[in-house]
Parts: sequence; C-alpha cells; structure tokens
Amino acid sequence: MSEEGDCPICHLKALMPIQVQCCRQSFCFLCLKGCCLLSNFKCPMCRGVIDPVIINRATQEINPLAIIDPEPVSNTSDSEVHFWLYEGSNGWWRYEPRVEQYMESCYCSDSEVVEVSICGYVYVVNFGSMIQYRKDLGIRKKRAMK
Repeated sequence: MSEEGDCPICHLKALMPIQVQCCRQSFCFLCLKGCCLLSNFKCPMCRGVIDPVIINRATQEINPLAIIDPEPVSNTSDSEVHFWLYEGSNGWWRYEPRVEQYMESCYCSDSEVVEVSICGYVYVVNFGSMIQYRKDLGIRKKRAMK
C-alpha cells in the first residue's frame, strides 16, 4: 500500500477493509469482491488463491451512525441524516459512503435514474421505482432499495 489504509485497487482510503490470507494485503471489501468475481478468486496483488468464503458469506452489521461519510451532502437539512440501503443476498447493505454521497446528490437534484460502479459492475439505480439492477443483466434481476 502506498499509504497506511489505502486500497491498492481504488487508491483511496479502504472502506470496510478486508485482509487476504495469501499475502496479508488489505483491500476495500467491495474492491476485492469485484476483483474476485472477475478473476476466479485470485488475489489482485500476488495472484494467490482467495477463499471464496470471505466474500460469499460476508455480512454487514449496520450501525449507520458508526460509518462516517467522507463529506456530508449539503442539500439536506442539518437535522436530517439519510442512508441508502440495498437488498443483497445476505440481507440489507448500506452503500459504500462515496457511492452513497453521489446517489444522495443525484436524488436531491431530482434525477430519476443514475448509474454507479460497484464491485467492478455498472448498476442502474432507479429512484422512482426504488430498485437497482446490474446494467449487463437488465431489470430481470432487480433488487429493492430504501
């Protein structure tokens, strides 16, 4: 890592950091998940094998107040705090704060649909229907949001 806590994939401060056993490197959970899904669970640093269990059985304890946003969105009033959640295979997950900030900004500017990159895939987020889906799979595999 170039700086303490930086993810070698996105080069930003690691969010939800996860360490792989093969080389002890730490990554953002979502960065590592995207690489694993695209590279058959090979480490992006050493090409060692990554146990799929650390990705496939991951859960997120949601304590929204414990997750600090990089910068609050200025369009909301000071007394309101908003979080974007999506339904995943293991329950409800909060969006990564940088994506969440972008989504909140788009929502506040009355955008109906936005595209975001998550785990190496482009997702379409529809605020009108409150759903998200992977762009390459289309609406047939949609997930609820709130």
